[in-house]
Amino acid sequence: MARLFIPLVFGLILFVVWLFAVLDVISTDEMLMRNLPKLVWLFIVVLFPTVGAIAWFALGRPIGAGLTPGPSRARPSRSWQQQRGERPRRSRPRGPEDRDDWAAGTNPSGEPGRSDTAGGEAADPDLHGDG
Repeated sequence: MARLFIPLVFGLILFVVWLFAVLDVISTDEMLMRNLPKLVWLFIVVLFPTVGAIAWFALGRPIGAGLTPGPSRARPSRSWQQQRGERPRRSRPRGPEDRDDWAAGTNPSGEPGRSDTAGGEAADPDLHGDG
């Protein structure tokens, strides 16, 4: 019974390692792979299961990849704010009215180039071409 059990367990371990290698090759971004293109790595791992899987882990897998299939270093690293436990602030879209110098050319009604003169005339007649 033990003679049958040991080869079965060893074969099962090799199959799991091979399957993990195939899934890892498929899900890893080609830009992160080392030494060969993605399609070549896939052929090597599929055609030569044990040697191909070992070669993938030793020569093709991205350096620093985690235990899950696929790339783990493609994501940006944590910022110094996240490392200190702070939530990073995201900038919201800004319009031209959010600029500091925008309010300098407007009156309280919000019309650019007009002032609060009596009669509603512009402060600078050359500004509107009335002069």
